[in-house]
Amino acid sequence: MRKRRLILALLGLSLSGATVANDELLKELAQKAMVSNPDVLSHWHDFKAATNEISVARGGYFPKVDLSSNAGNEQLTTPLAQFQPISSSFYRDTTTLTMTQMLYDGFITRDEVRRLNHVQLSRYFEWSDAMENSALETAQAYFDLMRHKALYRLSEENFVSHRVVFEQIQMKVNAGVGRAVDLEQVKGRLALSESNLVNDNANVHDVNARMMRLVNELPAQENSASPNDLINLVPKNAAASQLAVAIGNNPAVLAAVENVMAAQSDLDERRGKYQPRVDLVLSQSRGQNAGGVLGQNRDAVAQVVMSWNLFNGGADSSRSDQYIEHLESARSKRDKVCRDVRQAVDLAYHGIWTITEQLGFLEQRQISIEKARYAYKKQFDLGQRSLLDLLDSENELYQAKRAYINAVYDRAINVAKTLAGMGKLVGALGLTRLDAGDVAGASVGTEEKPEACPAEASQSMQDRKEALIQSAREQLKPIQANVPVPSMTPLQPSAPAEPSASGEPSAPAPSSGPAEAPKTAGAPMSDHAAPEVIKVPTPKIAPKHQSNPKQKSKNKKKNKQKQKHRRKSEQKPAGPKGVPASSEDGAAVR
Repeated sequence: MRKRRLILALLGLSLSGATVANDELLKELAQKAMVSNPDVLSHWHDFKAATNEISVARGGYFPKVDLSSNAGNEQLTTPLAQFQPISSSFYRDTTTLTMTQMLYDGFITRDEVRRLNHVQLSRYFEWSDAMENSALETAQAYFDLMRHKALYRLSEENFVSHRVVFEQIQMKVNAGVGRAVDLEQVKGRLALSESNLVNDNANVHDVNARMMRLVNELPAQENSASPNDLINLVPKNAAASQLAVAIGNNPAVLAAVENVMAAQSDLDERRGKYQPRVDLVLSQSRGQNAGGVLGQNRDAVAQVVMSWNLFNGGADSSRSDQYIEHLESARSKRDKVCRDVRQAVDLAYHGIWTITEQLGFLEQRQISIEKARYAYKKQFDLGQRSLLDLLDSENELYQAKRAYINAVYDRAINVAKTLAGMGKLVGALGLTRLDAGDVAGASVGTEEKPEACPAEASQSMQDRKEALIQSAREQLKPIQANVPVPSMTPLQPSAPAEPSASGEPSAPAPSSGPAEAPKTAGAPMSDHAAPEVIKVPTPKIAPKHQSNPKQKSKNKKKNKQKQKHRRKSEQKPAGPKGVPASSEDGAAVR
């Protein structure tokens, strides 16, 4: 009775859990997963079977009533005097009613009932653990689906940003004012952004496949709730108390504890074989011509029967040793489950507050990089930043946003793991446990075919590449309106300069005609004049001098000759007395 009351109390406690999650979509998906999950249903039927098995063991306390009847011809031969036997043949029938009541059996029946009570509780906690795991898997798949959808939208924005830069650089290159190497650089970054877009779309498909396995259907609506609803159930700076709650309330640990107690009761039952068995037997029989006595007969018996096995070939002793090892094995499994739960809850709980602390820094990083990227974009449009600076700022902002999104959903998953480890996730989501109606509705039919498994494929996000490219072009229109696009009249290439005797190209010859005045911005261009070229300022890079041994030796000789000539000029005497060394206009007098 104590075990039954405990089960009812646990069922009432689980059903009366307060709903704190505001995410109705998560609650709906977790409820469907719990009702239709084959693992949950399997443990539910195991629990029901264990409940019925207790009634089987309790039957040993009640009397056993047997009815037997026989009829047939009997031939009887009896010896008489002078050794002359007399044979007779007659018809006989007998009906016997027997009642046997166990008075003492070495407490075998009591230990069997206790063992099955522990097995029933073990099956109940295993079923509860299956429901917690089902809710946890659904929550993980749900948060991963929301995560990858957010990352996919972020990849779309990243693709649009790179497409805008690509269109801008391509426009400059086509106009002859940009460098082809910049176009190749932005092409590579654009290809990487498109690859990220394809990869995130594939991740959405994979998570949808997980959701199909758990819930057997895809979410019909988008989520609008925050992934931080459950964090209020986990107190901060209380790791020790949370671990104690997990060890005391985790269904897997409680199931392992019940398995140990069931093994102990099983060992006690085996030891009952050493005790005698005492039964009360009441029987009454009626018949005719029974025992060779012709006529009607009636027999009534009331007796106490004791049976005691004195030797069984050592089988009972060996069986006791066997169940001692089973008991030790159950204890080791209990300790292993406890350590696994402790580790899982400890890691998840610590991860919640570690990520919470990181979120502030990740958000600050995201805001700062976004401001820097905005400034870099303005400076790039003015020619004060290189293309590589702009692309690096775009990529760093993209990575910062991805890190923040991943941290938000990692924390939500850690919260779900912590609650599941403490056995509170089902109650926190406000889920309703199985009842008879749910089990009947989730059955697969009499033919045991997978009828409740529709051949419905998982879905990915819709490919919107053309719309994204159009969005990039729309964003490029204000920039394109401010950049004058020259006509495509080809420039006349100038004649190559002829090399001088020293091997260096000579300076171009000056024009014989008069120099043309510079044209104003509003002056019209002639038909044959070269179009105005908009020069994009680029950072100056000092040319690298190549080492040439011959050229170095020539330069050394020239320097020595110059120094020698300078010394000779300094040693010349001054001019005649009264004659200045230089004229009024500053020309040297030789």
